[in-house]
Amino acid sequence: KTDFMKFYNEHQKYYNEYYDFLYENTAIKEIPSLFSEFFGFSMNEMHIESSYLYIPCKNHAIWEGEGKSVIGYFINNGFSNHLNEDELNRDAYIFYFNRLMLHEFGHATADMLENHGKMFDTFSYILDPARNVTGGSVITIDHTYIAVFEAWGLDQIHGEPWGELLISQYCAGGFHICPYIYELIKTNYMSNRDMYPTFDEYIPHLCTTLEEIVTPYTTKEYYEATIYTSLTRFYSRGSNILIIYGTQNPDPTGTEHDKEFAEVIASYFFGSLYNVAIKKDTDVTEDDLSQYNFILIGGPVSNKITEELNENLPIKFEKENEKWGIVHNLPQDTLVFSGFYYKLVKSIEKERYEDPNIGVMEAFHNPYNEEKYGVLIAGNAREGTANSISVSLIFRFLFSYQIGDNERVYEQGFYVIR
Repeated sequence: KTDFMKFYNEHQKYYNEYYDFLYENTAIKEIPSLFSEFFGFSMNEMHIESSYLYIPCKNHAIWEGEGKSVIGYFINNGFSNHLNEDELNRDAYIFYFNRLMLHEFGHATADMLENHGKMFDTFSYILDPARNVTGGSVITIDHTYIAVFEAWGLDQIHGEPWGELLISQYCAGGFHICPYIYELIKTNYMSNRDMYPTFDEYIPHLCTTLEEIVTPYTTKEYYEATIYTSLTRFYSRGSNILIIYGTQNPDPTGTEHDKEFAEVIASYFFGSLYNVAIKKDTDVTEDDLSQYNFILIGGPVSNKITEELNENLPIKFEKENEKWGIVHNLPQDTLVFSGFYYKLVKSIEKERYEDPNIGVMEAFHNPYNEEKYGVLIAGNAREGTANSISVSLIFRFLFSYQIGDNERVYEQGFYVIR
């Protein structure tokens, strides 16, 4: 038995500090007007409520205005313990909260769009290939246009190309049509509001435009040509995963480190529907590699399989003047983002990374079976291998590759490997 109000009263100062942080640092006051500008109508009230699971206090943001309805959503406050971190990481959480608020308020529109039903036929066949691959639980029509609203809103709050980064991550997660819709919204919808005063009135034109570039007969081909190769697609390519750690490190403690790290990665799948096996590189056969989606732990010095594949990987390891470094070997038309903590730009951070604390996560087609995927988790040293999964931005694993250390992400890239 608990005394809820007693607990709340004793900790009220903590909650107030948290809410003050949201008011002072997020776009909590701007989002209602952004909502109205994008969709063409407003709400009577917009409520953001804290989940009792994290902080038992609610009603910390209310706006009133002309509109059609009252909406209220829960905002996940599990990040509140990060508010006192350094400025760079704190900014990442501010970005997360802004994205989350845009996303949840976007959900409220489904019942208010009179043309919502007209989207069903068009979007259903366009999204079918992604649903077939991922199982379809989150690949919904609503999420498709809500993602675009999020991206447009982030561009208004944080500036471009933050919206494009978010849309790229959605694409990596299965929403392959989102980048095209995002461009249509920017160049066709927002620039012709006299013709389309509301998003609802734009829906018929949107559907007609999409039907011109993707038909029921070309939808699978379009999906394969536009969906980003990503770590998330790796997870959706069957339930059997093989984790391969290296034994080639001349320092035995390095091998032991990679083995323990492989066990850590395997623990992520405990309780899931995946069948996960761990093997050392010297025990792996070509049949294993063709049968499984596999995760390689360790770079070419420590892992025999990584060494065999290294030259053809999108991000590879290269030895120069007796020193190993992470370098780019990217497919054509790769979209790369960097400068996350200063000024986001679409370019690589640097040509070569030699810091032992830096590592890479990358996804690639399994060269032994084109229907399956491979993932490399490796660093210039054992520290870099462990650090490569330490930090994420917005969505975890929704990218083709990521280079980072234990404090920040230097690059995220998105590519299509056909």
